[in-house]
Amino acid sequence: ISIIKDKFQDIIGVMIIGKEVKEVKQLKTLYQLTDRQIQIIQYIISGIPNNEIASNLGIVERTIKGHITGIYDKLCVDNKIQLFNLLKDFNLIPERSAEKTTLLLKKR
Repeated sequence: ISIIKDKFQDIIGVMIIGKEVKEVKQLKTLYQLTDRQIQIIQYIISGIPNNEIASNLGIVERTIKGHITGIYDKLCVDNKIQLFNLLKDFNLIPERSAEKTTLLLKKR
């Protein structure tokens, strides 16, 4: 919330900027995801590879891949990039600015 003043410092209005906050619960309800699918999404967000997710859940990697396919189908995405972009809309992935990267090139 900000108060807007003119050049004489008289109040001429109030500006309110809001951001819709969506949660896992909304994502689950909107896309009819199962608890297991939500659990796998949370592992994916954490950057855990499929074989580790399978190990943590006590199931085979092929089952994880099946769950991921189901997640992609329900969310209408084709890959992790699209998944992450959708999850950003639900505030499940923090917006991060890119870090500086320095490349050193060899002269021949």
